Amino acid sequence: MQHPEAERHDRPVPPPDSSAPNALTIDWEDWYHGLLDHHAEWDGFEARLAPITDQILSWLDERGVSATFFVLGHAAERHPELVRRIHAAGHEIASHGHAHRFVSSQSREEFRRDTERAAKFLADLLSAPIHGYRASTFTVTKETLWALDVIEECGFRYDSSIFPVRNPVYGIPDAPRFPHRLKDRDLWEVPPSTLRVGTFNLPVAGGFYLRVLPLWLLRGAYRKILRAGEPIVFYTHPWEMDPGQPAGPYKLSWRIARRVGLRHTAGRFRSLLESFDWGTVSAMLAARA
Repeated sequence: MQHPEAERHDRPVPPPDSSAPNALTIDWEDWYHGLLDHHAEWDGFEARLAPITDQILSWLDERGVSATFFVLGHAAERHPELVRRIHAAGHEIASHGHAHRFVSSQSREEFRRDTERAAKFLADLLSAPIHGYRASTFTVTKETLWALDVIEECGFRYDSSIFPVRNPVYGIPDAPRFPHRLKDRDLWEVPPSTLRVGTFNLPVAGGFYLRVLPLWLLRGAYRKILRAGEPIVFYTHPWEMDPGQPAGPYKLSWRIARRVGLRHTAGRFRSLLESFDWGTVSAMLAARA
């Protein structure tokens, strides 16, 4: 069934210019921002963003790559100088909301306040417009499609919150798999990458999947996406490259999911960084316009 918010994507799409980048994105948040039941304690947790951010910036600089950083508002308010440093290095700053709350846990008005707070802080901090948005844990689902109204009304040009997979927390399995302009909206949707396996979309975009899937499978999936004339949309988090982070008061299942493969993430990230052409989301969309 065609996803209600998408234009038809049946007809062949011409391959983009070979110089057009794939989208490299960083969900910029600290290790404790997943502790959703501990919001009041966040400012008391050890901050570990600075050293790994500097390391990521160094790796990107070595390859001459500009990335899109989806910056969490709370992290930006705690580390404004780091956000300025990322921006000064030539990377795109987009919004990850303020409090890392699932869209489904908020009313429409709560979501609007959270979204506006983060966007205003970032725009004022950088004296620059903020064009992109990504919801916490990709939680724009069929039940929360109303969030797209708010995202568009807040002036964003693109969203990257709909993951076309089946997952207990997020995902719209029948949503379009590739970047597209949303029907009747002045808004692009930029889904994280998936590999079509029969009737199933295998998530290969990074994050947890970067840590647990074989690197050869990810490379093969990306090459298949590129042969279809589509861009790769990749994401990771700074905390995924920090195996020394505290375990924190996570539930056992979340603790396992967050810690598996941490020792391998940085090496895999650098390998993929060298293997494909990367750029910002805005650059990728400009090449497709």
